[in-house]
Amino acid sequence: FLWYFYSALPRACLIGVPLAVWGVIKERRTWPIISASLIFVLVYSLLPHKELRFIIYTIPLLNVTAAAGLTNLYNTYKKSVLPMHALITCVLVVSLAVSLVFLFVSTMNYPGGQAMYTLHHKVGRTELDSELLPVVCISLK
Repeated sequence: FLWYFYSALPRACLIGVPLAVWGVIKERRTWPIISASLIFVLVYSLLPHKELRFIIYTIPLLNVTAAAGLTNLYNTYKKSVLPMHALITCVLVVSLAVSLVFLFVSTMNYPGGQAMYTLHHKVGRTELDSELLPVVCISLK
């Protein structure tokens, strides 16, 4: 029932989740946005079959809430010892790094990608030979 909340949204939004929570706590203007998103996800949680593509429409709204949270952090702590530009840069770098790790892991989880890689290497080395011809003929049907 709660798969979207503990798995799909945290993986899709990454570092945006804590910022979205901060945005909801500090900015009352984000409440209508986040409540609409959470109700949408909650309704889709009632379905037995769950996929990220069903709730992908809520991620931009969660990012708006995260942006409000980051703006609040910036305005609150811009005169602190740690420059906020460094924090924002760190958030972006961490998000990019985690995204790249997820990208690498997802390439290992896609057997069709390995098949296409092997096919391209065989076509690149030689012309269509007898062992590759059945594969090409099957894929053209």
